[in-house]
Amino acid sequence: MSSTSEPAGSREQKAAADHLRGLLGLARLVRYSPALPEVFATVAQTISETLGFRTVAVNFFRPETADYEVITVYGNDRARETLLHSVTSAASWAPLLDSRFEQAGVYFIPEGALDWSDQPGSYVPELEVLEDDELAWRPDDALFALLEGSGGRRYGIISVDEPESGRRPDGQELEVFSAFAAHAGLAVESSYHVAELAAALARHQAVIESSLDCVIAIDGAGHILEFNAAAERTFKFSAADVIGRELADVL
Repeated sequence: MSSTSEPAGSREQKAAADHLRGLLGLARLVRYSPALPEVFATVAQTISETLGFRTVAVNFFRPETADYEVITVYGNDRARETLLHSVTSAASWAPLLDSRFEQAGVYFIPEGALDWSDQPGSYVPELEVLEDDELAWRPDDALFALLEGSGGRRYGIISVDEPESGRRPDGQELEVFSAFAAHAGLAVESSYHVAELAAALARHQAVIESSLDCVIAIDGAGHILEFNAAAERTFKFSAADVIGRELADVL
């Protein structure tokens, strides 16, 4: 008798291949270093499509105000309306990130373990669950992973909900989610460093341009790299005309 059902081994191989493609996608983000909003959006979409969660939210940590802002929600309209741009204090996350909920480096909170009415901006999906099915994902279940960089620097928290399987994740699935979060943390850190470097360069350029003294910078071969406004006024050359030329040919 033939069967159209997919063998368990084939499903596992397909899932492993999907996971690998997702991890490779996150690894490419590290090399590409796009802007932070694009990184967060890609992380949320990759986790949703690869790990099979219908709702993924990224909470961005703001150290200057010690709080988190939801800056990306991948999911249905109600989830976005409830969560997007909501702000929660770092202190309010402490009960959710308690060590008793930690498994495989992520945090799974089963229904009934916390009173969600104390958590502002919580999203509770509308799910139909068989009460006697202990492995079924329940509306008040929650799963989080930290977004951290080198040295444990905190960048945010990924929250996932509504697994397509309708099941609570097992140990292996939690480990995969943890691996995705680790790669996502590296991608965020790479983008963050690029943004910091760009800001530092912009500040440097502003100082150079506002200086009343002539500032001319050259490389090791004597080619002009910088030629500020004061130098333009003094030597009667525009920066556009001299950048890249040898200093000896200009002055």
